[in-house]
Amino acid sequence: MRGFDGALSVTLYYDGQTGAFLLHEEWLSREHHQAYLAFIEERGVMAALLGFMEGPPRVTYYERLVV
Repeated sequence: MRGFDGALSVTLYYDGQTGAFLLHEEWLSREHHQAYLAFIEERGVMAALLGFMEGPPRVTYYERLVV
């Protein structure tokens, strides 16, 4: 993901007790992220990742607010 156009950063958070994890990704735009999702879906990468998950990922978009 890091080398994909528009990817700014990725951080993985993991809870060793529950096995849950959270990916925090920063993208140049929502369109860049959606292009990445389509890219990995078309190549079967998402299907392979789903083998490690209880269900499909929940994608949520937020706007960065400067306070």
